[in-house]
Amino acid sequence: MTTEQTAAVGSGTREQAPDLGRNLIYLCGFYPSISEVCRQIGINRQQFNKYTSGAVMPSLFVLKRIADFFGLEVEEICLPHDNLRAIFQIRSNAAPAEVSVGSRLLDDIGMFSQEFSEPLDKYEGYYYRYYYAYDLSGRVVRSLFRLSKSDGFYVTRHIERIFHPSSAGKHKTAFKYRGFATGLSNCIFVLEFESLMKSCIAHAVFPIVPRPGQRYLFGLQTSLSTTHGRPAASRVVLERIRPNIAVRKMLARCGTFEPNSPELEPDLLQLISNENLREDAVVMPRII
Repeated sequence: MTTEQTAAVGSGTREQAPDLGRNLIYLCGFYPSISEVCRQIGINRQQFNKYTSGAVMPSLFVLKRIADFFGLEVEEICLPHDNLRAIFQIRSNAAPAEVSVGSRLLDDIGMFSQEFSEPLDKYEGYYYRYYYAYDLSGRVVRSLFRLSKSDGFYVTRHIERIFHPSSAGKHKTAFKYRGFATGLSNCIFVLEFESLMKSCIAHAVFPIVPRPGQRYLFGLQTSLSTTHGRPAASRVVLERIRPNIAVRKMLARCGTFEPNSPELEPDLLQLISNENLREDAVVMPRII
């Protein structure tokens, strides 16, 4: 990279260093977290995320601070990604196999979450999430799900309020999940983990079928029955909640219900039913 090109990097044109964001994600993979890197450099995390997503180019002064932290020159940190990896592996005296597995995985997650993700902005908001309880009680769970955007990532929050077996059906236990979502191949993919007891990682996928006034998203999910200690899969439906409703009122409507409860619409029960036609080899979402 020439002196003129280096100067242009700080001018805000992404084309001068198209692999910079990918390089930063790769380099951060050698540290406990991106937040830790930002703290050590002394840079705002939200601003740093704009650099990793490629939305904004850092000034030459900031870029030099970042490069110095990683032990690189400005010209090196802006190199094509494969060239940067080769240089950094040599300088860190790390075996290529040790570097490639973990760091490449973090690199790929970052790219799928930001660079390759299809826009999900119009799907941001609160939803009721419906599915049959994994405790084999035959009851239907209505939980609260939120999709939002933070620091360039689509993030999710999911709260269940379920009667715990130890309370003999008298008290509801809250299970809270945090996760991230990405749009790919006309689907919304969600990966989330139970954040209180660290007891479960769940996955869900919702095909995107755009319709005017869309109310439902239909999908499949996998999770773990904490009662039986076994993984399970089920159909799941997201029902969009109209704006301007207080969160506490949304949560008050969450819980578990008998299928014949007036709280549940008959059409909804058909959409989350896990019955399968005998000739079907796999379970697929029901879409209306």
